[in-house]
Amino acid sequence: MTAVPIAYLILAHHRPRQLARLVDRLRTPRSRFYVHVSARTREETYAAMRDAVGERPDVLWLPRIPVYYGGFSQVRPMLAGVHALLGDEPRPGHAVLLSGQDYPLRPAAEIERHLAARPGTSFLHSFPLPAPERWPGEDGGLDRIQRYYIERVALRTRLLRVPLVRRRFPSELRPFGGMTWWALADVALVELDRFAREHPDVVAFFRHVKMPDEIFVQSVLMSSPVADTIVNEPVHYAEWPGGSHAATFTAADLERLLGSGKLFARKFDEDVDSEILDLLDQEARHGAFRRPA
Repeated sequence: MTAVPIAYLILAHHRPRQLARLVDRLRTPRSRFYVHVSARTREETYAAMRDAVGERPDVLWLPRIPVYYGGFSQVRPMLAGVHALLGDEPRPGHAVLLSGQDYPLRPAAEIERHLAARPGTSFLHSFPLPAPERWPGEDGGLDRIQRYYIERVALRTRLLRVPLVRRRFPSELRPFGGMTWWALADVALVELDRFAREHPDVVAFFRHVKMPDEIFVQSVLMSSPVADTIVNEPVHYAEWPGGSHAATFTAADLERLLGSGKLFARKFDEDVDSEILDLLDQEARHGAFRRPA
């Protein structure tokens, strides 16, 4: 089967060489890249990113938005990227959301074949809220959506919760949570873009949700007519040793990464360990990717 076009929406804020390496590893004649770099990133770093990736027709640099951890500013470039890629022709059969510190666990052509063999199927990690077994310290996630949070951009504190205020979740949706990163088929991308444009009141509600990047897409799509086209299966492998940040993988983790059966993993840091990226590249070149037992 000929691979359908695939779009990669990459959200980055540092590591110019690592961003370029990610793009190079995923680049094929059938791929396109939509890159967003936070407006909080220094101009010299942004320039180094563009120099490292190169000015190529398969790379679109999205207008820059200042991104703050935990706030709706993490969702805005995602929605802008989806809208931009839907406006291009040919429209991609799938779009994959990545961070600049993600890396593929399989060759690019294999990733394309995997998604092309599943037309119309999206891969989105999701679970209904409340989910006390997943978010036990936040009333199962209800705290995130019923409380009123303000994104404080001028101070160290990222989010400020307004005391004594409780809100009702939008009646158009059922609350869902899940992992930020996804691989969405064209029908889901269209639905996500349509909903965001036609329901500004719901978008405004999510501006005061805590960690909406883990709730907005799940709630919109799992409440939509395309919910039955979505597989509750992340395409990323990640480990969470505690706290809100994923573990950084090293060469010692190679076997576990390759045995995960996932398409991508996060996260990697070339300043911590670049050998793991070399090893994954070597696996891709030799076609020796191992499958989970």
